[in-house]
Amino acid sequence: MIVPVLLLAVLAGCARNTGPQSLAERAKDLDWELTPSLPSPDVGTYMASPGKPKDPLVTTLVGNMSFDRSLEAAAAGMALSAVEGFGGIQRWELREALWRGGWPYPVFDARGWSAASGEAPPDDMLRWLEAFPEGDTIGLVRARGRLGDAWVGMRAHPEIDLGLLPRAAVLGQQLVLPQVEGATYRIADGGGTLFEGNLDRGDTLLLTSAGEWVVQVLRAGKELARFPVYVEIAPPDVPLLRTARDAPLIGTAADADTWTRDLLKHVRTTYRLPPWEQMPMLDSAASTLAADPSRGADDVLKALGYDVGEALVWTCDDVTVENCLDRWIWDPRRREGLLSLTLDSVGLHTVLDARGLHLLLVLADVG
Repeated sequence: MIVPVLLLAVLAGCARNTGPQSLAERAKDLDWELTPSLPSPDVGTYMASPGKPKDPLVTTLVGNMSFDRSLEAAAAGMALSAVEGFGGIQRWELREALWRGGWPYPVFDARGWSAASGEAPPDDMLRWLEAFPEGDTIGLVRARGRLGDAWVGMRAHPEIDLGLLPRAAVLGQQLVLPQVEGATYRIADGGGTLFEGNLDRGDTLLLTSAGEWVVQVLRAGKELARFPVYVEIAPPDVPLLRTARDAPLIGTAADADTWTRDLLKHVRTTYRLPPWEQMPMLDSAASTLAADPSRGADDVLKALGYDVGEALVWTCDDVTVENCLDRWIWDPRRREGLLSLTLDSVGLHTVLDARGLHLLLVLADVG
């Protein structure tokens, strides 16, 4: 009986030695000198697009994971920017990369890694893949530049499927939103006018004005989707908040104040609108409202000598100027103020402390 027992032990050892390879072991066996294969980062429609990666090496890594080609296209846009030496994975950059790739749903995780050209992906990326939650959807790409390889991975778990939706459209085209029980929508048209409704039976809107429409779908206050539709205009190929010069280092409230004003001017100019005029009296109004949020903007402005009935007040607590502007710009409820020709002047109050950045902006018509 001794020999069979020994034989079983040997066989068990062999089975362990020839078991499935780890992800790191599989990665080491691949030829990373091969040129990456990338999808186009720009598409004409929004849709969930299950499929296989374009890059065969990425296909080997992700195995049977739920992969989406729209997420892959979004990741490609960010990876190509990285190898060209600009861009990152900040929220405002990620948002528009997703839209360029045709993904209108939230993303829960987006990460970037770098590796030497022709070398296996870094261990921390492989660990991220190994820990990827079952049932979630992934987009993963590698891009190559003169400084090496860039990897970008994204994770999502969309709760709804809106079907096929246009990213670019013509005047008079219909925007068809399918039935989503319990969901509501907010839509700002090309001029900022807000439309709201529910999707218990779906809804169809006629695209009647040129410009950038912004669509948001929610349920019980939770965002299910958000995306722009470009009517009679070409979709942009760079994020709105990317300027010709690099963002400055923000070390003081004065730095943040200056950069906020610069970006506001950039945004208005990009939309081919006159920049808001900086008004010291409106800065004073913003400071007063920041000190006492219970006071109404109308009362504060009237106390300073203005007779303004349509002033807008926007507040934000975040960590960067870009994040605050990103919140304002893509909120359908803010679009009318953002694109207004009537509200021509701006006041700003900026605080930078250990908790982050705090902005209060006042828009008013001062004639």
